[in-house]
Amino acid sequence: MGFKKLVALLFAASFMLVVAVRLNIEQMYLMSGVLVSIPIVSLGLGYWSLRDLHLERAAVQHCFEGGTVEITLSLRNTGPLSRGLLSLQMLTPRWIETRRVEDFGEEQQQVVQTVVTLRRGVYKLGPAQVTARDPLGIFTFRRRLPLYSDLVVYPSPQELPSFLTRLSGAQGADGDRSWDQRGGGVEMHTTREYQPGDELRRIHWPSTARAGRLVVVERQELSDVRTLLALELGEGTELGTGRGTTVDVSARLAAGLASEILHQGDSVGLITSEDAKAPYLEPGRGSPHYFRILESLSAAEAQGPRSLPETLDILSDRLPGSASLIFFTSRPTRKLLSRLSAWSASRGAVAGIAYTEGWGTAPGSDMQATDFALAAADMGIHVQLVAPPETDEPGERRKDSTAHGAGASVDW
Repeated sequence: MGFKKLVALLFAASFMLVVAVRLNIEQMYLMSGVLVSIPIVSLGLGYWSLRDLHLERAAVQHCFEGGTVEITLSLRNTGPLSRGLLSLQMLTPRWIETRRVEDFGEEQQQVVQTVVTLRRGVYKLGPAQVTARDPLGIFTFRRRLPLYSDLVVYPSPQELPSFLTRLSGAQGADGDRSWDQRGGGVEMHTTREYQPGDELRRIHWPSTARAGRLVVVERQELSDVRTLLALELGEGTELGTGRGTTVDVSARLAAGLASEILHQGDSVGLITSEDAKAPYLEPGRGSPHYFRILESLSAAEAQGPRSLPETLDILSDRLPGSASLIFFTSRPTRKLLSRLSAWSASRGAVAGIAYTEGWGTAPGSDMQATDFALAAADMGIHVQLVAPPETDEPGERRKDSTAHGAGASVDW
């Protein structure tokens, strides 16, 4: 519609100019000039009306993949030519998909943008884009404001293979189990339903209020079991495409393992790439420690300068003398086998996951995944082979777009 308006104005101005020339009518010259100036003036008014914008944002900074996040954007226009907002949206990167934008307020000065997080990672949202029209609706203006926000998307904990569950010692709990440590780290507590004979002082009133029935606290000694999760993040070892690469699968399994281990009251640590901000998280307990693990898994990328066995060697002095090791690798090598064998002989149980050749071959591999698993079995180390999923990845996310109607567009 905007383009048609512009054509109509220019056609009318041209017609009046022709009539003025043929009939020598001075007033027609003036009318022709006025028609030509209308879109120019409207363009200037539309431009200046969006000069003094002040934008504020409110949103959470953490969520799990597959979850939704609401971003609230509030806009104030303090300029002399302030006018209603036609469209406001935070631009998002790939894997963060906008599902809905709702306007609020009499002049639509506030919007709530709902986005879906499709893949784990650390993302930067922004800038914010304001879209408006000039007073006559001829031109479309899009202005990008330097408003940015970080969003950490945690990997969704994945259901564990049975052998990993056994190694982690995760056998379930009868009641709600808390990771909060009591008594200086020597006890943990669980809750269960009240039974006749329980002492009244053991009633846990917050849980009782939530459950609608009496709930009591049981205290248990924390175990000395420690487990380390180690991810292969050497450069070039991320195989597969889309949302289901080997690193993504490893991150989801590691998140599930950490959750199970912590719920058992045991401690868990994480080993990632040496060039990461936190390449090694010492074994710990508690909800804050779990979310530190999730943050490291969110940022995990296969860009490290060293392989997993080299990373284990470098960190050897910092690692506990006794701990189980669960590894994830897409680069089966004899050097890794040797390192795992030494760990099994001196530190504790070892098990892990190796990704089959169906994913591709990581640079530096000197063994087939099946041969690696067989050789590990001879050493008493169980290796689970994981093949790529059969389902295809969803199509590419559509580029961000907003329908503005036909007409000229001005970006700045």
